[in-house]
Amino acid sequence: MTLTQMNYIITISETGSLNKAAEALYISQPSLTNAVKELEKELGIIIFNRSGRGVTLTNDGTEFLMYARQIYGQYESVVEKYSEGGSYKKKFGVSTQHYSFAVKAFVDMVQKFDVSEYEFAIRDSLTRMILCIAQNMNAPGDSDMPHLAEVRIKDMLGWIDRNLKDEITVSGIAGSANICVRECQRIFSQYVHYRPMEYVQRRRITLAAELLRTTHRQVTDIALECGFSSVSYFIKQFKNIVGCTPTGYRKKGGDNEK
Repeated sequence: MTLTQMNYIITISETGSLNKAAEALYISQPSLTNAVKELEKELGIIIFNRSGRGVTLTNDGTEFLMYARQIYGQYESVVEKYSEGGSYKKKFGVSTQHYSFAVKAFVDMVQKFDVSEYEFAIRDSLTRMILCIAQNMNAPGDSDMPHLAEVRIKDMLGWIDRNLKDEITVSGIAGSANICVRECQRIFSQYVHYRPMEYVQRRRITLAAELLRTTHRQVTDIALECGFSSVSYFIKQFKNIVGCTPTGYRKKGGDNEK
């Protein structure tokens, strides 16, 4: 198993198609298909169900994808930090519960500093995406892109919010800003620091956490409201991102935010 194979699996899951994934990866479809088959054989599992409509993840594939994203994300972070041009930054971090006023105060503070010299961290996985966007939209050195990137990001994030209940694909996200899948992936990587579908997943979990805090609705209803067709998968993803189950989150006082 290689990092390249992991990237293949991640890209296929985001595009929902071997053809589209091959185009995004700039390789032939037969080569991509063979790489996936070799990985499945090595692992002893089936990662994708194939059909005329595209590919979908199996249960084993969903679990593998979760680990692959974590590993590949760490790899990208290491490359970014230690590659040529990378540099060490002063670090400042805050640990907080998921309170909107705390997030807003932190983001306001970040925007007053030169993010090329400081590395900020908020230890609340539900709001890291907000911080990433705030840092990068305020970062120097992007004079040729900021306005266009900002417009596209707002279009794509707004479209995602309006369609969280429905099935979302990378091609759909890209289409909302009238750009290709490759450009969509590049913008998310550079400005949001999450792959498009990773952002969607975290946005859904953020919405779920808000509903757990502010309503007494059943977990099953909340899962469906946030675009999860499987309650067990929702609980697993919630625990992976937040660190506890939805019920545990609610019991800890998540619904007491004021």
